[in-house]
Amino acid sequence: PTAVPPRAPKPVTAPAAKRAVVPAAPSEAAGTVVDQVTGKPMASAYVVQPGSLNGVLTDGLGRFKLILDPKYGTDLHVSHDSFESLQLTAKAEPMTVKLSPIAAYRPYTALTTQKTSQRAIDSLFNLYYQLQNENFASGDGQLNGLISNQLMAQGQFRLGNFLVRGEGSRNRIPVDVEGFPYKPTVSFDTWQARLGASYVLNLGTPLLDVAIGPEYQVNFIQGDNRSGADAKPIPFTNTFMDRFPLRQGLGANLLLGFRPIERLYIAADTSYHPFVFSNVEAGSAPLGNMQYVAAGIRADYAFFTGVGVGVAYRYFNWFGDIKDTANQFSIGLSFNPALLNN
Repeated sequence: PTAVPPRAPKPVTAPAAKRAVVPAAPSEAAGTVVDQVTGKPMASAYVVQPGSLNGVLTDGLGRFKLILDPKYGTDLHVSHDSFESLQLTAKAEPMTVKLSPIAAYRPYTALTTQKTSQRAIDSLFNLYYQLQNENFASGDGQLNGLISNQLMAQGQFRLGNFLVRGEGSRNRIPVDVEGFPYKPTVSFDTWQARLGASYVLNLGTPLLDVAIGPEYQVNFIQGDNRSGADAKPIPFTNTFMDRFPLRQGLGANLLLGFRPIERLYIAADTSYHPFVFSNVEAGSAPLGNMQYVAAGIRADYAFFTGVGVGVAYRYFNWFGDIKDTANQFSIGLSFNPALLNN
């Protein structure tokens, strides 16, 4: 019989090596950013893929969710003001990212200076033309009517929290003397000036300032003893006005300034002078028992850079041995030097 050749034995092979399973790169990253010291969630932390603009801010509970851009890998950069930044690899499961506070951190405060033009009470200068409704009485000298030929220069200068204010005005007052045939009988040149210094306090907002301080006022009446009808000298009025009185008042002024917008300034003020001295010519008895009170409001608007128009109203009252009250209406130019800086 034919012999059958033996089968070749099967080769013995080693067990197949196990392949390493590489997890798929996550397509998004999500989690919570917390303070490592307190454990509290951190709002507004910035989570971004380095080298890209693909980032998000955490919400009020410190949570974030970011769709990853595969071009920038899976690294994340997490940062927050006053904390150490951290870079880590995104994971598929929710992450808890802990940031450590910077030990020597001091918040940066930019050096800012308030524009002087934005202060409620600021440097300002005015030139006014005035109308005045005057009511004056002393002896048989009477005045009651409208005066329209007045000029006033007014200014205030602020340096820091200190304010210096001054004004000067001039007008001619027609005077009616009882029993005299010419009306008005005489005219008087009246010169008046105020000077004060105040300390300015802010009322918690740049819109409102208040200033308070001492104030001095002088009022001088100089007679013009000529008739309005014949321009000839006439007898004196036989009142204290014949003696060119000089009134001086000493007291305080309170000023409230309001600036709703940069170009508009609104102010209200009041003055009270408990000490008033009235001097007349030598040999004449002085007038005593006098006081002075006044209140006013004004508004200035700059139509151009630093230059605008101002309007004002002021009531004043000299009272005591004489009666002298007036309502003043003013309109004129205003100049705000602080606006020139803008």
